[in-house]
Amino acid sequence: MTAPTQQSSLPPPEKRRALPMLLVIRLIRPRRAASASTHVGLPVAWLYHFVIAIVGLALVYLIIVAAESFTHLTEFSLNRWGVLISEHVDDDVNDLRRERFWYLGVLGFAGFVEAIVVFLAIAGIAWGAREERIRDSIVHSFRQTFLHTGNIAFAVILCTLFIMINDVANRTIMQRVARAMPAEPRPEQFSSSQEFQVAMDEHMARQEQLRWRMVNSPLRRNDDEIAVALCILAGIFTIGTLFAALSANRPGRPEERDPLCEQCGYNLTGSAMDRNCPECGLAVRDSLGDHVRQGLPWQHNRHNRIKAWFETARVAIFSPTTLGRSLKTRSFTNDHHSYLVITLVMIFVASSLSLFVVVIMESGYPDSRRDLDFIFLGLPLISFGITAIHFFSLQLGSLSHGARLSRKNKRNLLGVTNRIAAYLSPFAILWTCVALATGILAMIADDTGIFEGVIGRRSATPTIVITWFGFNMILLSAQSLIVRRAVRAAQYANT
Repeated sequence: MTAPTQQSSLPPPEKRRALPMLLVIRLIRPRRAASASTHVGLPVAWLYHFVIAIVGLALVYLIIVAAESFTHLTEFSLNRWGVLISEHVDDDVNDLRRERFWYLGVLGFAGFVEAIVVFLAIAGIAWGAREERIRDSIVHSFRQTFLHTGNIAFAVILCTLFIMINDVANRTIMQRVARAMPAEPRPEQFSSSQEFQVAMDEHMARQEQLRWRMVNSPLRRNDDEIAVALCILAGIFTIGTLFAALSANRPGRPEERDPLCEQCGYNLTGSAMDRNCPECGLAVRDSLGDHVRQGLPWQHNRHNRIKAWFETARVAIFSPTTLGRSLKTRSFTNDHHSYLVITLVMIFVASSLSLFVVVIMESGYPDSRRDLDFIFLGLPLISFGITAIHFFSLQLGSLSHGARLSRKNKRNLLGVTNRIAAYLSPFAILWTCVALATGILAMIADDTGIFEGVIGRRSATPTIVITWFGFNMILLSAQSLIVRRAVRAAQYANT
């Protein structure tokens, strides 16, 4: 029996649909919309992105103008509201025309928006890569990112709408309180100073009551928390639906390639299954047999996902070569995506707890509204930012490693590298915990004066920062080396 030529297979695509229909479907079922839009050319996708971006920005501007105009209405009237909106737009246009180089500002803003879109497209190349030409992976990522502009515009419009409605509601409450505020009593209205003092006390009590109602209204009391939660959910929705679309089924053009020895990459075409590799001596059966690359615990144990997660994390971190030799690199699967999502949730929780511990050690338990606002507003935002940094660092890192190895082996290894990086994502949790421990030890050392005893009377803050940054660089280098070892074990995979 001789070794056959390897060929990968991809699932059939969804039925093709028109772009207006895909705009609605992408909000609910992004993978289905992406599978049905593989026929869209890159120029058409960019034109669609341009039109949707212009319409979205125009709607955001109109929402802001409408909210500002609504607060100037003494009583509700659609005609008067429309006139105020028209006057506001005219004033903004005239102010823009007075600027000498106004077009430079417009071009700068457009360039900023395009830079964000291009960054998302580059970050998603390895995520959606398949056993195909690298050019096809790049085109797929840019196509789906351009077509995803509708979801981005939807999230931005939703956040803007809530913020403006909340602002209008707060201003309306303030106006009502101001109108309901009783007039201050005057001395000449009373026959005695005692009656005047009683009236003033009642007036002040009424003012305090109305101010309390204004400050403690449900929207005004929790508007910041709701806005932060909505922005985080909008970011999760935008990024989640984009990368769900990038991982959708699509027709590819997988290139046929000869079977290779999994240890040295020697061409095994025509070699008998009971022979050894002429280059390194590895048995051909160990490269092409049915027992090769049986997958990871996460891919097999569907019943106990917690146990499967920890077993896969143990294999990935402590035996990266086994990880690389266990993955099926040419089959269509997205198991690593669900594994990464669970890990990102754990990173978010670990970051929040770590920051909470640092805040408690630095400032003590929260005893004021300001401290509570930081805990419930600042910590989730910072933790979300840390999680996003981990995610995009993983994507860009896998793209860098995959591109270098793809060039070396003359095959698309971007998807393989991304899978390995996803299964190695628990390393980021270890990274977060070590960074927390380093930060706590540095704070303790700062409080006890250890650093000041070493560096003299100068500030110990730079030393603390350098210590923390140095440990993180060591962990980052270790993670990079682990990824390289795992990818090298998978670069000659035949299944």
